[in-house]
Amino acid sequence: YLAMSSNQLTSSLADSIYDLHELTELLIDGNEFTGTIPEKLANTESLIGITAEENNFFGQLPANIFSWNILILEFSVNLLSGPLPPSNTKISDLGLDWNSFTGTVPEILWDSSSSLLLINLARNLFHDTITFTSQQLQGIALSGNMFSGTLPSPTFLSLYSLNSNFYTGTVPTNL
Repeated sequence: YLAMSSNQLTSSLADSIYDLHELTELLIDGNEFTGTIPEKLANTESLIGITAEENNFFGQLPANIFSWNILILEFSVNLLSGPLPPSNTKISDLGLDWNSFTGTVPEILWDSSSSLLLINLARNLFHDTITFTSQQLQGIALSGNMFSGTLPSPTFLSLYSLNSNFYTGTVPTNL
């Protein structure tokens, strides 16, 4: 467990972090770290949570990031961009809001094989129509994107935030 949140730390992540093989959680939110998300983090086999919100990480997510053994992945309020990698995930809590991600969201994140419980992709540049098939998804925040079509109508969500998109039609009766 390594917690360095809410400081004024700068530069990229130190290479010595990748040698901490027993590291389970990395809490570095609220700093000024920069650089791309290093693929070397996947080598930290015990790592199950990364909270790196409110930094200056940039570039695309590593292509294999969703296959890491991580359960919590929080990179909200950074400078990340590009599409999300199309891959199944073990992640249960995914926070990528307030970045500049583009394209469509891989359907595998919404389907019944996904482990996601909470997903926050608000304030990006995603576009698509969405169909949920995952019954374990508990919360979703997609506000401030370019999603369109009719409103999806899952009955199993406790958090459902879709404002500031381009949805049309009527509100589903089960909401």
